[in-house]
Amino acid sequence: MKNLLEPKKLIVLLLIAGVSLILSAFFIEHVLGAKPCIMCWWQRYIHWAITAICIIGFTTKKHILAFYGVTIASLSGFVVAIWQTLVQQKILPTPGCGATEDIMPLNSSALINSINNGAYTLPSCDKIDFTILGFSLANWNIIVMFAFMLVAGMSIWYNKNRG
Repeated sequence: MKNLLEPKKLIVLLLIAGVSLILSAFFIEHVLGAKPCIMCWWQRYIHWAITAICIIGFTTKKHILAFYGVTIASLSGFVVAIWQTLVQQKILPTPGCGATEDIMPLNSSALINSINNGAYTLPSCDKIDFTILGFSLANWNIIVMFAFMLVAGMSIWYNKNRG
């Protein structure tokens, strides 16, 4: 058990999980055709931040700072995922989702569409267009971000109490 809790190994585990989130999001969008809404993009930005924090923590050996960063970032992702779930359940209003957003599209087809039309239209955040085992992607993100918080938080606690 002690060997499993080594900071370097946990950083690598979190890094692999972060990269997996990013790759799965792009797979779901580009292969399975589920277009992300603005709240999905917010969650992706958090996944990118978690991955970057892990890379920095791994390369600089500032593991404890990386665990704090991952905890804060995953807490942010957890909040956004809960917010989107409440929007999907029609408990909270959408944050302007589905409206024309003045953003730079991050894929070629969206870029061409925005050039042709002068704007990029995002899908509404309250629609559940894609599920895995009956859970929306926002529901899955709640679970995953909680797991990130748990692993990073336990790592902070373990490293403070080990000696």
